[in-house]
Amino acid sequence: MLLPPSRLFENHRPAVLVVGDVMCDVYLWGKVSRISPEAPVPIFESVERKQALGGAGNVAANLRALGCEVYLLGVVGADTAGRCVRDLLKQQGISDSWLLEDAPRPTTEKTRLIAHQQQVLRLDQESRISLSPVLVERALHQIDLLIPKVNGVICSDYFKGVCTPALLRPLFAGTVAAGRPVIVDPNVRDFSLYQGATALTPNLAEVELATNSTLDTPGSLEKAAAVPLEKTQARALLVTRGKDGMSLFRPPEAVVHIPSRTREVFDSTGAGDTVVAAFTMALLCGFSIREASCLANAAAGIVVGKIGTAVGTPEELEAVLTEDDSWRD
Repeated sequence: MLLPPSRLFENHRPAVLVVGDVMCDVYLWGKVSRISPEAPVPIFESVERKQALGGAGNVAANLRALGCEVYLLGVVGADTAGRCVRDLLKQQGISDSWLLEDAPRPTTEKTRLIAHQQQVLRLDQESRISLSPVLVERALHQIDLLIPKVNGVICSDYFKGVCTPALLRPLFAGTVAAGRPVIVDPNVRDFSLYQGATALTPNLAEVELATNSTLDTPGSLEKAAAVPLEKTQARALLVTRGKDGMSLFRPPEAVVHIPSRTREVFDSTGAGDTVVAAFTMALLCGFSIREASCLANAAAGIVVGKIGTAVGTPEELEAVLTEDDSWRD
């Protein structure tokens, strides 16, 4: 009898290094019921505030929820948001000792105002300036220490200045030389930056941007997928397509279209973080690329059914998948 996903995860506790843009996600829940007398704008009355890990931090949180040992390498500022990130990591059993601090740099913070179950405004605090050579050198030193400790690496690139060529090229070279897979959640136009990646998990808009094309048919997507695969020499490209599910490209195998498992979408925030985390976890637990893709699809369906940045657990995955074994090779 095949073991359910949660049972397999219980027997495998892979260690994963997450490198990328760490963020603090802030949620303000409230209501809008009147217009300001000062200007013709709605008044948002805040009634609840919540903070959560975002970006690479959310990837780390998802991995931890799935039972992984997690090492998070990113950069925060010497500010309130940076201290919040450290506190949130500790609450989830993730060490903050591998984070680098850049005092002049603001910690990336996204504040979302939500009224009547809808996001009405987002306020961003961030810097997209590339890391200084000194910080890159410190990061690469950390990476050299961490790669022997882990089974795989995730690059979570939100284009906030951490995932620069000066950092990624040595990271990928060292990871490949050590025989570890490196999975990338990309966010730039030029996918050649990720040369050496094992697999990539872009969304449809990112593939369109990278290939300068409109992908409105299965044929156009399949043609466009060849571009990042060629530039990176990756084994697989898992394209997330929102309500249309996912498409897995792994030449020379035929493309696999995976339908969405979502019953109702409340918030897609952080779904890509969940995808790359679950996909990597499954690969490191011995699942095939197709099985890992299906598990990632199921995990994404779980988190978009929740409000705000969220994580999925092995138990939730098992509940979704036990009724259907078609995801297995």
